[in-house]
Amino acid sequence: MCAILVDVSRLAVYSTRYASDAEAITQAGGWWLVAGSTAMAILGAILGARLVRKVTMVAVHIVVGMLLVVVGALLATGLV
Repeated sequence: MCAILVDVSRLAVYSTRYASDAEAITQAGGWWLVAGSTAMAILGAILGARLVRKVTMVAVHIVVGMLLVVVGALLATGLV
């Protein structure tokens, strides 16, 4: 529930920040992107709240370690 409140407050700040660009968003048809992003943020907060109870710190360490190796390899080969 806290994550949803964070998302709502973040979206409120963004909407006031980019209110001047509303006409450009409307002309480009970007409101579908805004609505989809909002829906996915809420869905991610709900699913994340359920998943976080099942994840152990050992699993987090393993995943982060593997991702560091992958990113390091990509950097070393010049792909990133």
